[in-house]
This record gives sequence, C-alpha cells and structure tokens, in this order.
Amino acid sequence: MMMQPAQTRHVLQAVPVANPKVIELSGIANAASAKSLPSAIFVLENGERLETRQYLLTHENLYLTIDRHQRTIPLSKLNINATTAVNRERGIDLRIPVDRNEIYLGF
Repeated sequence: MMMQPAQTRHVLQAVPVANPKVIELSGIANAASAKSLPSAIFVLENGERLETRQYLLTHENLYLTIDRHQRTIPLSKLNINATTAVNRERGIDLRIPVDRNEIYLGF
C-alpha cells in the first residue's frame, strides 16, 4: 500500500514529542550548595597548578577557562593522582572520564 503525501503528513503529526529530561548526577540538592564548592585545581606534570570553576574533562583533554582565557590540555600532561588528591582535600569529588562516553563538567 502506498501512502499519499497528505496521509504521510497526518501520520507524522500524530507522533507525540517527548519532553526533555534533566538527570542530576552530582547528588547536590540545590544550586546554592553547588555554588559554595571551591574552584577545582588541576596539577600538570610539570608542577604547574591551574585553579578554575569552568572546566570540561573528557577522556582525552581538559578544557578550562581562567580569567577569560581558554586552554586545552591533553590528559597525558595532567598529574591525575595529584589532581584528584588536592581536590579531594577541598571537598571536590573530581572524576576523570575513562572513555569517550563520559564527561565531567564544572562551572
């Protein structure tokens, strides 16, 4: 059976549109408590320490903004043990993504 163009439009219009969903993974109850967290610190292999609230961690790179300057740093240049330890001391559970399906975001 072939459908005419008018029938096709009718079928497409009958499909309901799903509402977007927000899934909170951080476990933080409200935005006020999220803003009270200190900035994250990233320790590079050369000892340089970068402090920021605006960052994106992927399985390959760290993207961050400090004083309106954006930087991209390969994770291979990040001292992951020192970075996670210093953030744990500050009360930040910083997680390093293990594959391309994960990201970690701070703002």
